[in-house]
Amino acid sequence: MEQKILRVIKKEYEQLSKKLDRIRIWSIHPLEGLPSNIDLIHPVHPRLAKYRFYLFRNLKIEVVFVCKQLNRATDIGSQKFIGFCSFDPFIVHSLRWKFYLLSSGIDKIVSHWEKLFLWPSFRIQEIENFINTKLNSYFTE
Repeated sequence: MEQKILRVIKKEYEQLSKKLDRIRIWSIHPLEGLPSNIDLIHPVHPRLAKYRFYLFRNLKIEVVFVCKQLNRATDIGSQKFIGFCSFDPFIVHSLRWKFYLLSSGIDKIVSHWEKLFLWPSFRIQEIENFINTKLNSYFTE
């Protein structure tokens, strides 16, 4: 089952690689035979094993997608993640810089990362309340 899921993931990456100039992925899952414009980076530090970090780039835009594993499942089909995506150039470049440092095995930076980027958890009602009150007010004025 896990090999089947990895084949599907690889196929999706191959499709994306046709639309993007460069894809860089930090992940513990090995994928062989990826197109040349996809870099797969295996994190050195064990604390990074629970993160997945993706950089997507073409001539017009750079995108970062970061997620953290919420459970301890080792089977790829049972893993659950939470994360975010950003198109903001400052966030993309800042996170890329941090992950380059982290993936090179610098332990103090990992500790710093964990302290600064606490992953919030919200109930769905809190998110809906935010969207219906504050967020809507930004777009209606």
